[in-house]
Amino acid sequence: MTPPQVPRPITPAAALLLPPLHARALPSWTRWKLLAWTLLVWTVLVALLLALPVPAGARETTDDEVVATIGDVPITRAELEESLAAQLEQLERERHKILEQGLDPLIEERLLAAEAERRGTTADALLRDELERRAQPVTDEQAEAWYQANTARLQGRPKEQLLPQIKTFLGQQATAQARAALFDELRAQQKVVVHFEPLRVPLDLENATLKGASDAPVTIVEFSDFQCPACRAFNPVLSQVLEAYGDRIQLAFRQFPLRAIHPQAQGAAEASLCAREQGKFWELHDAMFDDQRSLQLDQLKASARELGLDGEAFDACLDEGRHRMLVDADVARAEQAGATGTPSVFVNGREVSPGQVPTFEQVKAVVDDELRRAQQRR
Repeated sequence: MTPPQVPRPITPAAALLLPPLHARALPSWTRWKLLAWTLLVWTVLVALLLALPVPAGARETTDDEVVATIGDVPITRAELEESLAAQLEQLERERHKILEQGLDPLIEERLLAAEAERRGTTADALLRDELERRAQPVTDEQAEAWYQANTARLQGRPKEQLLPQIKTFLGQQATAQARAALFDELRAQQKVVVHFEPLRVPLDLENATLKGASDAPVTIVEFSDFQCPACRAFNPVLSQVLEAYGDRIQLAFRQFPLRAIHPQAQGAAEASLCAREQGKFWELHDAMFDDQRSLQLDQLKASARELGLDGEAFDACLDEGRHRMLVDADVARAEQAGATGTPSVFVNGREVSPGQVPTFEQVKAVVDDELRRAQQRR
């Protein structure tokens, strides 16, 4: 037989806080007194809680919050933030970049874990086996072919000395491509959709020199300097990108002469815009990058004639500085975008490899991501 349940005794504190549980057994006047006493206790408790100090990190802040006073004159939080706007914006950009850079590794980690579980193996073993299967060993013939194709860049260094390094480089390149292919497949299989927007710099195309389809889903904006060796090195990379993607890419060329270190860059920038007046921008663009030692004004005028431009019209445009203000406006745009050197390359507003000459692979990675995002939005 089950023993009867004995009710637990009610403590004095519970009696104060929970009178309805037992108050019906009391006379009515006692119940009213108990209710009044409970309300009093609750009022005191709430007052005490409100009086507790709020941790600094938990306080809500407003623009009109006073952060300091000088005599009777306040300094508000809004004024403080306005005085530090540039630094705060830079911090927010850095924070956004950290989040952006951390998202892909996290996605890949989850994709690999899910696929490994499906196959009944570990993530490390799966990645190792897939890379071994996809990235074939580099042969001596492949290294030899790469050496022959890049002889000019290697400045005559002996082949026997370089072949081991070339094979290592090509092997790393093959592994990176195999890894990218694997995760492209896993993204498609597991239907990854990225909602996080990367950091984008707003860039208009007003007065830019354009090449490619105007309705292309991807626009590359390049801030460049005709006297800059790094810009010359990037030019063939850009040509390779345009050839690879065709009408899916639009190029916008912007002037960014580094006048403090490249004294002929300003004149070259203005000359390119004078050539644009006659529909020959890209012809002079390529000629100046092909021979950066011929950027004096008289040499530019000679180049214009060799390219079939109207010499007198070109000379007049260049001599009167007709496009100086356009060049200055591009320089201001570059500085506003945070560009600190040349070339500065933005793919749909996303800066690629700042401070370095972007490689084809680096540009391709961002372009592919932008095309994938455009496809997801349809």
